[in-house]
Amino acid sequence: MGAGVGFPIAAIAAGDAHTCAIGTSGVFCWGNNGAGQLGINQSGGAYSTPSLITSSALNGASFLGLGANHSCAGTFSGTLYCWGANGVYQVDGSGQDQKSPRQSVVTAQAVVGGTGHTCAIGKDQRVKCWGLDNKGQLGVESADYGPFDVDLGGDVQVVAAGSAHTCAIAADGKTRCWGLNDRGQVGVDPAKTPRGFIATPTPVSGR
Repeated sequence: MGAGVGFPIAAIAAGDAHTCAIGTSGVFCWGNNGAGQLGINQSGGAYSTPSLITSSALNGASFLGLGANHSCAGTFSGTLYCWGANGVYQVDGSGQDQKSPRQSVVTAQAVVGGTGHTCAIGKDQRVKCWGLDNKGQLGVESADYGPFDVDLGGDVQVVAAGSAHTCAIAADGKTRCWGLNDRGQVGVDPAKTPRGFIATPTPVSGR
């Protein structure tokens, strides 16, 4: 891998069955490409050798984040690009899988993905989420796909995503989570969430 990607590697992230890294020559991805999540302008197959995404849009990429079958990367300026599975609008508003990077309407400094949703910390230090919201993973209850601003009571330091839930640490140091809670992953006793999810960012007890 090192010979293909080049050193030093600035960032690396993994999805369900694919991996991407930022190397000296740009963004490289490898693994499953069934939905175009490798960004190489084709879909299907699996690639064990890192493939360079040739889009000039990703020149100077500084951060990345992967969902189960989609990928995102952004630049220091905050321009964000995503590609791959897009059946629930986790990449863009087309609803069609994207085989090459597409510019997002969100500007960002960090990005993460779940099975069908994407969340980013914007340049304004606020979290924005878009995509599938069937379990409250976007931080709101809506039939729309966003992007939505998630109210975390202030600037955000870190965001992370699971398959169908999301967590963030705000400036007050508190961890708040939202989304699927069938196994307590939001930090609330599942017995207290009869619908199985919590759409409102909820402080994790003791954190």
